[in-house]
Amino acid sequence: MTNSGSRKIVLLTGSTGAIGREIAISLAGKGCELILPVRDIERGNQLVKDILDKAGALAGPVHLEACDMSSLSSLRNFVGRVQEAYPRLDVLINNAATVPPTRQLTEDGLETQFCVNVLSYFLLMFSLSSFLRNSGKARIINVASNLAGDLDLTDMQFEKRKYNNMLAYKQSKQADRQLTWAGAKFFADSGVKVFAMHPGVTTSAILKGVGYEKGWDSAEFCAKMAVQLVMEEEGMKTMETGTYWVNGEETACPWQENDQECQAVWDYCKKCAGVE
Repeated sequence: MTNSGSRKIVLLTGSTGAIGREIAISLAGKGCELILPVRDIERGNQLVKDILDKAGALAGPVHLEACDMSSLSSLRNFVGRVQEAYPRLDVLINNAATVPPTRQLTEDGLETQFCVNVLSYFLLMFSLSSFLRNSGKARIINVASNLAGDLDLTDMQFEKRKYNNMLAYKQSKQADRQLTWAGAKFFADSGVKVFAMHPGVTTSAILKGVGYEKGWDSAEFCAKMAVQLVMEEEGMKTMETGTYWVNGEETACPWQENDQECQAVWDYCKKCAGVE
């Protein structure tokens, strides 16, 4: 078991991506203890070296954990290990994403982009809920996007429509925001706060996957919003759970008021994950 003391223990998915890497470096430099689930351990080991080199002497411990965000069994095994190995969890940052060019199915028969971009967010929030509640004032940060919309509740996995990876990505990012609103209600009787955020637009595999060659923000800039939500202790007193953040400011979201649809997204994820 780790001896974390007063350090924040942060679980960050998608840490090998452009934005996730910078979030990890910044949080490590602020003394946070990081749990990084990765599919490719060799790539993860290089990431840890880079994090510790760049974060400097104040860097907190960094732990790699093998986990495939497209596999329900891998996610469940990872959750079990986290609950056994760590004394608590202060922050969960859901940041994993993929944009396959063609419709692909996971080992569980789920559409891959839906599984990674949406279902992994839900499953970690839901499966770690007791652990997060026990931490006291924990928070969940769902990395969403302003590139969002056109969600079809009757066809979340493109079983009826022709697959389009841009449309699938937009749909997944709308779903992430709606999971945030539903998650805020799920955690309403606890000290856990749930936020969604748009990080910015930087050059990355995800951006190229949806057809854009180059972004206009640096990866360091795109990490700032997540870091602020993790570290801004005083500001948390005025930051309401279930809110959407862009460029350091709470921003209105057109889907936030549709409680029925938000709950429908949550319930669909429960069904796909096989949880009660």
